[in-house]
Amino acid sequence: DWCGPCRRQDPVLNELAQDLAGRARIVKVNVDDEPGLAARFSVRSIPSLLVFRDGELVQRHTGVQSRPTLLASLATDAPRTAA
Repeated sequence: DWCGPCRRQDPVLNELAQDLAGRARIVKVNVDDEPGLAARFSVRSIPSLLVFRDGELVQRHTGVQSRPTLLASLATDAPRTAA
């Protein structure tokens, strides 16, 4: 609730969740409520957007991202860049 950039990212994520229903799952996690999960994935800045494919972390974005950037990351042929 206190994170301004997260609030700006929220409408894009809500849109994508609707548009990609059945093809991708958009999940939001409050790092204040889930510090262990944030630590597990080395979240140091928010918003952090992690893209998983078949259970494997394949991309990571930090900061507010545009719809086209996120769509490209979610494409099945998007390169795997997560470290």
